[in-house]
Amino acid sequence: MISKIREWKIFYPGLERSSSFPDVRWVLVRILLIFVVLVCVFFAGLKTEMKDEKKEESFKGVDILFLVDVSLSMQAIDSSPTRLAKFKEVLLRMLPSLSGNRFGMIVFAGSPFLYCPMTTDVSAFSDYVRGLDVDMVGDRGTDLSQAFTKAEALLRSEKVFRNRILILVTDGEDQNDPQAISFPASFQVWAAGTESGGPIVYNDENSGLNGFLLKDGTLTSNSNSPGIIHSKMNRTFLKNLADKNDGNFYSLDSNPPDSTILQKEIFSLEENLYSRKKDLKRAEGSGKFLFAAVFLLLLDWILVESLLFPKRKSVSVI
Repeated sequence: MISKIREWKIFYPGLERSSSFPDVRWVLVRILLIFVVLVCVFFAGLKTEMKDEKKEESFKGVDILFLVDVSLSMQAIDSSPTRLAKFKEVLLRMLPSLSGNRFGMIVFAGSPFLYCPMTTDVSAFSDYVRGLDVDMVGDRGTDLSQAFTKAEALLRSEKVFRNRILILVTDGEDQNDPQAISFPASFQVWAAGTESGGPIVYNDENSGLNGFLLKDGTLTSNSNSPGIIHSKMNRTFLKNLADKNDGNFYSLDSNPPDSTILQKEIFSLEENLYSRKKDLKRAEGSGKFLFAAVFLLLLDWILVESLLFPKRKSVSVI
């Protein structure tokens, strides 16, 4: 570029009178500035270090543990679209207004297991709720006694704090004859289904099997076929269980609970004070190089605007 400017001045001597040519010294200065900027950007990336940092956050709230039936009877269609889907719909609608508390979930059919450990992350817990399905427990049937034992053991452990609410979600059907027990927690029953009952629908997207469940384990497309399983909500047992625990009974079909009801229950309890440690990553070491690069780019802009291309020389008319 510098050699070109010199050639133009020699071969076109009149051009300098009507055009502005940058001073060679300032051109060299600008090249040096751009080179230094590139060096700063290189070192900014080279010197960047990610440092782990732990931040402790404190919360007040209660622990809410859900004990959820995921046996095949929860696919009955007496609650639209199914009993399990109805529960998911009700709970997901409530969760945003219940932030600040901890949530956990045990699921059960023929056997129970801890599906979601206690967490304050409402978004993560919502994902667990959306993932509920009747195929998640390998053991078929329903064993409420085992589920009650699992819930009681968790409530008495250090994993759940002193002020807590246990919410049982089931239709109350059981392959055995469970006993109503007292839980060491405030208690609610969210009863799924209706007393009149309905057939159980089964859909398997992987195999393409779908239909209504028969007593011999096969499927039929006709909901009125002989031998079809007709599942009913065991209201008597569930109501007795709620009464034994001085708890509340709600029907997901006829009088579903809402966030106001659960918040009132929460406010009646003394809130737990708990804290959690949050892992953070912080970038260090690149700040001074980035600052220098920005400063030099600003200096380059001033150089271009003010010094490199001065005002066009005025042409004198003879």
